[in-house]
Order: sequence, then C-alpha cells, then structure tokens
Amino acid sequence: MANIDSIFNTDIFFKDGLLGLEEYKTYALEMIEENGVFYLLQNKEDRELAFVVINPFTLKEDYEVKLDDKLVEELDIKKEEEVLIVNTVTLGEKKEDFTSNFMAPLIINVANNKGKQIILNDSRYKIKEKIFKE
Repeated sequence: MANIDSIFNTDIFFKDGLLGLEEYKTYALEMIEENGVFYLLQNKEDRELAFVVINPFTLKEDYEVKLDDKLVEELDIKKEEEVLIVNTVTLGEKKEDFTSNFMAPLIINVANNKGKQIILNDSRYKIKEKIFKE
C-alpha cells in the first residue's frame, strides 16, 4: 500500500466522480493536522465540497479490499505500492458519533493520480461504522 503523504496537494482525478457526486471529478488530499489521522479530500471545482477521510487500516488492521482486474486496469495499477485506500468520515457533535464508511472505500493510484470509489460486497463492513468506541 502507498503512503498517504505521497499524494498530498496533488490533483486526483475520479473519472466517474464519487457516489452521488458524479459531476465532480477532481480532488486533492490535504493534511488537516500534523501527524493526525484525519485528512481532507477537497474538491477542486467547488471549494465548498470536501470530505474528511481516514486511512482505514489505522482503525482495522484486518480490513480487506479486493481489487478486481477491471479496477486494476481502469486505474492502471502496476504494483501494490501504488495503491492508496481511504474511507470517508461522517463527523458528529461528539467524537463518539464519528463514523467511517467501510463499505465504499476510495481507491487511489498514487503513481498516476487516478481514483475510483467502489462498493464492497462484504457483510463484515458497514456504511456507518463508529470510529471511537464509547
């Protein structure tokens, strides 16, 4: 897997956009705080559109995302080290209400800045999974 730092402040192109936001194609990953676990996926076409994201492996070391041949070809992935996976985060009033979408990760090829959001067919993962346990 790629290091998230390798793609900061670089345009990432999602040919199909994100789920529900297909018209917005270009984003950049920005640091929210030094050495923090949260990052900002900022849309370049509309500066008011941004998502908090997280490296899902900081929450679940056993998180599994299988990349099918079609996706590997579409993103032109040559080796595993080019792949970065992040999940969107929904913030709540209290940190105990923060959730992450483990069902629809964002797959980014850091070698060519192509990305795609996919939907996993795996009942172990939820759309809203608590980040901080109460």
